[in-house]
Amino acid sequence: MSDTTRNSRAENKPSRGQAIDTGMALTLICLIGGLLTGRDAWFWAATGALLVNMTFPGLYRLPARLWFGFSALLGTVMSKVILGIIFFGLVTPLALLRKMLGHDPMRLGQWKNGSGSVFVVRDHRFTAKDIQHPF
Repeated sequence: MSDTTRNSRAENKPSRGQAIDTGMALTLICLIGGLLTGRDAWFWAATGALLVNMTFPGLYRLPARLWFGFSALLGTVMSKVILGIIFFGLVTPLALLRKMLGHDPMRLGQWKNGSGSVFVVRDHRFTAKDIQHPF
């Protein structure tokens, strides 16, 4: 297990590996900024960030704390948002469509309509073949 995943949530102090990862991310952001804008200042900033990362990675502990804290918050929120979008965008319309088409696999419409049971009587004797190939 790497240093990045070993750090517990209760412990707010980022590990050395997380500080190094943050320094590398900052270097990459500076390089991308230089490629997109074409300005040499971004490349000098990337060089400085890389030198600091290689010599004094502990200087990136505060940015690492902010970076990984933000990612934990984003992961907590976005998982709920994505699951909500899937539910309300896919599951709910399909359920409404099936209801409009009259599909009732649980036979909910037959409950309390009569005195008989709506359960299906299944008189089946299980064999070894059923266990070997259950589906």
